[in-house]
Parts: sequence; structure tokens; C-alpha cells
Amino acid sequence: MEHGDVSSTNADWMSQLPEELWGTPLWDLAIPGSHDSMSYCLDTHSPVLGSESFMLQFLDRLAPCIVRPCVYRWATTQMWCIPDQLDAGIRFFDLRIAHKNIKNTHNTQDLLKTHNTDDTLYFAHAIYTLQTVKEALSTMAVWLKQHQKEVVILSCSHFYLLTDSEHQALVCYITQLFKDKLCPPQEVVPVGVCSCFQEVVLVGVSSCFQEVVPVGVSLCFQEVVPVGVSSRFQEVVPVGETPYLSQCWDLGRQVIVSYDDETILHQHKELWPKIPYWYADSADPKEVISYLEEQQKAQGRAAHFFTSGLNLTEDTAVVVCNPCLTMRKLTMKSFSLLLDWVEKQTPGPDQTAVNIICGDFVGLNHFASVVIGLNKKLLKTERHR
Repeated sequence: MEHGDVSSTNADWMSQLPEELWGTPLWDLAIPGSHDSMSYCLDTHSPVLGSESFMLQFLDRLAPCIVRPCVYRWATTQMWCIPDQLDAGIRFFDLRIAHKNIKNTHNTQDLLKTHNTDDTLYFAHAIYTLQTVKEALSTMAVWLKQHQKEVVILSCSHFYLLTDSEHQALVCYITQLFKDKLCPPQEVVPVGVCSCFQEVVLVGVSSCFQEVVPVGVSLCFQEVVPVGVSSRFQEVVPVGETPYLSQCWDLGRQVIVSYDDETILHQHKELWPKIPYWYADSADPKEVISYLEEQQKAQGRAAHFFTSGLNLTEDTAVVVCNPCLTMRKLTMKSFSLLLDWVEKQTPGPDQTAVNIICGDFVGLNHFASVVIGLNKKLLKTERHR
């Protein structure tokens, strides 16, 4: 694991955006993210996950001393730890969570552990990480206390071998750790008001604005407050969260958690649904760019958060035919072409706009700065309204 150069960082880039962008929905901003964010600390003593191909699992059992170093070279997609990624400006984290079956590991230290949810939930990318979920999230919480105007998006997905109770324990830990910093997506109606009551007024508009609008007309209507109405409509709660910076700062919200499990989502209204992730599944950067452009034209951006993945994907042919190649070398050779494409992109609500852009080895180039810089293009739009 390498440590970043913190002498020049983007640690507070959100708070440093021009005031004109403080009211822009976060899904209309350009946000840098890291693909397989925790792969900087993969465990070379870890067995290959059961979700990998049968052949890879067979070879791992047959010759682990050969297979695991090879898997490590190709599964490692980041070199910087979480605090360094945050300091570099990364605000979207791709967190792939797995339960480690201690009986199947050769790590003596793990064998001595008891079956405890916090200790046995790790991250994984073909093999397990050294760092636990609890350790990584607590590190983020500490960093956020020091940067109270920065907002992060945690995408929890690719769950491996988690039981229902472990899912519940994980969500419980997340909610207890971040508490009021969590930004929920749910809609509710004014407290103590009949459910048929359908009129509210907007927060954050001119104080002289006295009109009312229907609940749920637009997700941009964040909260409801009475303006010149009867005192019986005095107690209200948020309606349909559309997070933007000034709102997050006012409410102390810094964490958006996306959780890719429908059952858990129905039980925990503080969680956001799965965030779409576009990726080309190719080792060729030209094919990655072509795929992303086809998605922009054919499908268009999602209504809320969505991710464009610059990450390359190796296949068996690439690995076998290039024994000295690694994911890092492959990525660094391609990054000039990929960053050229990024510089041509524009954030915002348009169908071809970008939102979250994810990359590999995000600390070894100017990736985060290039993505953050795209937000300057929004200023022209704001000033022409």
C-alpha cells in the first residue's frame, strides 16, 4: 500500500466550490470515485472467493503459492488507503463486502478469532482484504469529523456469504456510526397532519414566497415548512431528499449509503437503492470509451446518482499472454487516453451528462482533479439562467 502526497490535495474541494453550485443536486455534479476502493489491502494469504470461477478455485487449492500472488497483481486496483483517497478528492467508494469463512483460511491469526460479525466482515475482490469493514468505516467517520463540509457516497454491493443477521448487524453499525450524518432518500408527510393533506411550501426560497405546491411534485422539494399558514401545520419532516451541498451543510449530513439488497432496503429507509454502474468489461481503453459513449447516447444518464467506470477488466487471455503485466501497469498505460475522454465530459442534468466517474489507482495521477474540474462547466449554465 502506498501513501499519497498530502502536500497538495483536494481534501475540501466540495466546500471550495463556487457558491452558485451549492444548490446543485449532487447527482448533477461531477464526483470522482474509486473502483474496488478497498483493494489496496488485499490479503495474499486469503483463499480465492467461492464466487470466482471453478477453475480458479481449483488452481488455488492446487498451487496457492503461485495462484494467489497472480490474483493479487490483477485484483489490486488501488494503492492508496481510504484517508489518502479522501484527501485526494475521492467521494464515491465502491465497497464490496464479504463474510470470511475462517475455516477455509490458512491465516493463523484468523483461526484464533471467534465468529463475530464485525471481525469477520471484510471487503473482497477475488480474495479478501486485510482490513475489516468496521475498521474502514470508522476511519471514514474520523476523517469526516475533520472535514464537515465534505459529503461521501458509500456503495455497498457484491455481498458474499452474508446472512440476514449479518446484513442487519452491518446496517446497524453504519447507522450507529454515522447517526445524523446519514442523508436518507425517503418521503414522508407533515407530522400530525392528515395523510390527505397535500399542500406544502418550499424551503430555501425567498422569504416572501407564499405559494404552495403539491407534495411529491418534484424530488427537488427537500423539506416543508409553514409559511403564513395555520399553526396546526407547524411540525414537519423532510420530503423526498434531493441532496445538495447547502442543504447537507445546514443539516449536518455527510454520508449517503447505497445498499444493493432489496430486502434490506425495504427495512431501512435511511439507505439508498443500488447506484447504476456503467463499465465495459474490457481491457482495451478504446472499447471502454466507446461503451460509455454508446450508453450516453442510447440510454442516457439516470435520474439520480449513476457511475461511469473507467476501470479496465482483464480476461484469461490477457493474463496468460502477458505474464509480466499487472493491472497497475495496464491501467497506467491507458490513463492518458481515458483522462482525455474525461476532460471532454460535462456534468449536469442533460441526458449525455456525467455524474460519478470511477477509476483505478486514483492516487497515482491527476484523475480526481480532472473530474472535479468538470464542475467549472456548470458555472456557465448557472450564469445563463
